[in-house]
Amino acid sequence: MRRMLVDTNVILDVVLKRVPFHTFSQMVWDAVQLNIINGCLTSSSLTDIYYIIRKKLKPDEARQTLRDILSDFELIHIDKKAALRALDSAAADIEDAMQYQTAIANKCEAIITRNVKDFPKETITIFTPEEFVRSS
Repeated sequence: MRRMLVDTNVILDVVLKRVPFHTFSQMVWDAVQLNIINGCLTSSSLTDIYYIIRKKLKPDEARQTLRDILSDFELIHIDKKAALRALDSAAADIEDAMQYQTAIANKCEAIITRNVKDFPKETITIFTPEEFVRSS
């Protein structure tokens, strides 16, 4: 099964039903639930997601949303070497550099994000949700 890092913005599109992004992002999540891909999230994404959704959902709903995410997605972690590679990179966005290096360190073959411009395309493939859906 293809192992792919799903970026924070894709999960938030689904949870918060953000228009016009919700449809293709939901299709990505569906692919994870159907075991078409092994969807991975970084541990920092999980905390970022909670920080954002707690402002829009009741506390118990936000916690249940995290449980739902954890039931579908594999949680992956960044190690010190990957973090240092991110800090040493030319990337302007350190958060995305950390995501990228975490994906590489955890042997993901692609990243699915709406923010493709901030990711290098050197080592692994970068898809928007729509590009991923159309390529599958």
